[in-house]
Amino acid sequence: MEKLRNEEGKMKTVGIIGFGNFGQFAASHLKEHLDVSVSDAHDVSIAAKKIGVKAVSLEQAASCDIVILAVPVQQMETILSQIKPHVKPDAIVIDVASVKQRPAALMEAILPKSVQLIGTHPLFGPQSGKDGLKGLQIALCPIRADANTVVKTRAFLSELGLEVIDMTPSKHDQWMARTQAVAHLVGRAAKEMDLPAAPFKLATYDALLALRNLVKDDSDALFETIQNENPDAASQREKLERKMLEIESRLADSKAKKEETRAVQSKESNPAKTQKIKPPLSKPVKKKQA
Repeated sequence: MEKLRNEEGKMKTVGIIGFGNFGQFAASHLKEHLDVSVSDAHDVSIAAKKIGVKAVSLEQAASCDIVILAVPVQQMETILSQIKPHVKPDAIVIDVASVKQRPAALMEAILPKSVQLIGTHPLFGPQSGKDGLKGLQIALCPIRADANTVVKTRAFLSELGLEVIDMTPSKHDQWMARTQAVAHLVGRAAKEMDLPAAPFKLATYDALLALRNLVKDDSDALFETIQNENPDAASQREKLERKMLEIESRLADSKAKKEETRAVQSKESNPAKTQKIKPPLSKPVKKKQA
């Protein structure tokens, strides 16, 4: 795969804003194809040097050809307002958040109309992508971008080995509520239950532990984004809770009916035990004559 170059023949620059777990993961895969710079609220110069990319200021990262927002959705409005004066008129701004409607609305509202906007959601993370990108999926949600930019973006992602899924922000969030939000909720519950490793192999339990392990290193900010920033997630959590309560109720009813049935069967098979035992008649006491 060739390096991406601008009209002057130079390697295109990309500024990754937010150098947490996913920002570092993205930088490590993009550095072979783009001139990568990274920026974070904290000093990330050592981590950046370890990966082989440059740590720069927010303003410098924002002035790159391509800007990738790898920050929590809760911080996005502030970050967008800060980078607005520094973004190039023809820049491409891409977000990688786990929800799409709110980031899309914020980018459209804050950034200049000349800036092209594309929403993405990598359906993987450092843990699930530790063995490489080939075959992993990424949702592509164009927000405000010309057809040529979308085609080139899709082609680049495909060349990285990713399977690209085209989706609108609203449809994306609906599907993520039904899938990701529910799975992360169960995984987080399994993590907080502190489930132990079993001394035997049980496929269903191993699958639960595998789910826990996939989400155990996720930050609270990511979990809250998935649950609170997706407008469709609350209804799915409520549905899960309702179904759990219904199952619990059915189990309680089933147990009560079985106990009642056993009690009836016990009476029918042992009728003697159910009869009242009459006390023995006492002999009349004779009165002594005076």
